[in-house]
Amino acid sequence: PGEAQEAGVKRAVVMSSINSLGCFGGHKPAVKLPIDDFYPHHPMTPYHMSKHLAEELCRMFSHAHGIVTLCPRPVSVIGPEQYRRWREHRSMWRREWGKAEYWSYVDIRDVCEAVRRSLEVEGVLHECFLLAAPDTFSDTPTAELVAENYPDTPWMVERDAYLAGAQYVSLLDSRHVEEVLGWRP
Repeated sequence: PGEAQEAGVKRAVVMSSINSLGCFGGHKPAVKLPIDDFYPHHPMTPYHMSKHLAEELCRMFSHAHGIVTLCPRPVSVIGPEQYRRWREHRSMWRREWGKAEYWSYVDIRDVCEAVRRSLEVEGVLHECFLLAAPDTFSDTPTAELVAENYPDTPWMVERDAYLAGAQYVSLLDSRHVEEVLGWRP
């Protein structure tokens, strides 16, 4: 921190990951849905722990030294060339593979925009936020995916109303990043 202060560093954008929460990758299912930025962390692997601790270090640096830190947490990042390949894969493959990731994704262009906004936003000291598309990459409706894979997971909002919002609605709630950065995928 001393060197950063001497160099005049005022802000750092530290790429984190959805894995900081601990409920991705199939190690332990989510304890609530939808998953948001206030989800209780329970890192289950060394990678999960490394992302969680990096966020905590950023929080500490911000509060101890006044350096603004923002930690974007992207889910599976894809580029435009991958959309075509996804359409070509059979539905069952996407359905099974996606379970451990809650069928979430984010476009690389949206990640870049969130980082750009992180470099410019005023009035924050430390924030961590999910970067996820508002829909899933599955061609199976979200309500069906939840009924089949997460029927007993508690909901923090009214489940039927949330799932009625859009047929392929994401199980990740990115409202916090919209409030902080004005970012929408």
